[in-house]
Amino acid sequence: MDDRRFDTLARILGGGVTRRRALTLLAAALSGGTLFATLPDEAAALTRKQRRRCKRQGGTVCSTATTKARCCTAAYDCLANGSCALTCDPNGLPCPSDDASCSCGVTAEGGSHCRYSVTGCTGQQSCTSTADCPPSQICQNCPTQSTDKRCVAICGYACRSDAECRPTCHCSAPNAEGHRRCELNNDCAGATCTDSATCGGGQHCSTITCGGSVVTRCVTICGTSLG
Repeated sequence: MDDRRFDTLARILGGGVTRRRALTLLAAALSGGTLFATLPDEAAALTRKQRRRCKRQGGTVCSTATTKARCCTAAYDCLANGSCALTCDPNGLPCPSDDASCSCGVTAEGGSHCRYSVTGCTGQQSCTSTADCPPSQICQNCPTQSTDKRCVAICGYACRSDAECRPTCHCSAPNAEGHRRCELNNDCAGATCTDSATCGGGQHCSTITCGGSVVTRCVTICGTSLG
């Protein structure tokens, strides 16, 4: 088990997991089993201490009847489906510049949030509000039909630690623009870069280790446990 996964396990075992659950997780770790397939729910759930800290720091404890509580920090809104979405303003507060396909849009409820740009509605789930959408998605007007609404993926997530990212991802070092993003593990296939604007949609310019060498490449951004 590598250092990053060990640190994540340590945080989870200290976060109010039952003795039986802790032993199960530890046994899976030692046996090389599918431990981290079981971690997202544990990582997303907040302990009482974490709930209090979230509120003290100006955040919102966000959950629904079917999603576990997570902390939406002050820059994020808690959505009806239990996800956190970064607030923005098309005229003044842009979405992060390190993801070219992430832009500010008005959602079904009337607020403006960062979401991945779409050019059409084919293949996307219909919705009347964000409550109809799966976690990590938000309901917005279809670009081609003002009365039709579809679920689109939320973007703009920042991270502070690997525990906030999904199992196949980790929290990057500050990228070319100084932001930390959840990025795909061992993604060394991207082109070399100097800034995220030169990368494709859903990528950012990140400093990573590939084949024992430190390189700066376009790396795939992936979701966080916020969504």
